[in-house]
Order: sequence, then C-alpha cells, then structure tokens
Amino acid sequence: MMETNWGAVLGALFFIGGIFAGLKVAALFSISIFGLVLALISILFRGRIVRRNWKKVLAQCTDKEWKKVLGTPGQRGGARLTWTFQLLCEFELDGKRYTVNPEYWSTLSQRTGSRNFWIK
Repeated sequence: MMETNWGAVLGALFFIGGIFAGLKVAALFSISIFGLVLALISILFRGRIVRRNWKKVLAQCTDKEWKKVLGTPGQRGGARLTWTFQLLCEFELDGKRYTVNPEYWSTLSQRTGSRNFWIK
C-alpha cells in the first residue's frame, strides 16, 4: 500500500511557490530553499520510519542471470559495456512461500565482479 509523504508534498509546494511568488529575489530564494530542504528531510525520515516496521526474512536465491549490457556513458564519452545481474529468490512468511525478483539493481565492470557479488 502506497502512503503519501505529506512533508515532501508540502516541501515541493513551497519550492514551486517560492519560484512563482511575486516577492523579492531574496524571499523567493529563501522560500524555495526551505521547501527543498523540507522535502529532502521528509523523504529521508519518512523512509526510515516506514522501513523500521518491515519484517526481516531470510531468503534463498534459487536462480541467477547475468549478462553484458550497454551501460551509461563514461567520463570520456560513449557508452561502456557493463555486467548486470538479476536474482530469483524464495522466502517464507506467515506460512506462505513467496518467489520474488529483488528490486536491487547493480552494474559491474567485470563478469568476475558480478559473480563475486552474488556468491557472498
């Protein structure tokens, strides 16, 4: 179930309102910065509060897949090839068995780095 983070919404409104309000430049800047800080702090703390109530479960990875893909552009320009992986895991919670693909995504520059990551 998705919950609304009202602190982040209010911060975004302050940020946008500070940009479009008909005030002096210093006041516009202050309101916008306040809104930005409020939104970022709210996102950080709300996430911690939500995750504090999560149950920890032990999962077993049953399948893995890795492949070489075209990654993001490097510092010298042009895209670079990277290794990426996806896991299939199972866990049990309240007597029910679940199969999931964790939403963890990582890219590694070498195949051995990818293997070492998911073997640990």
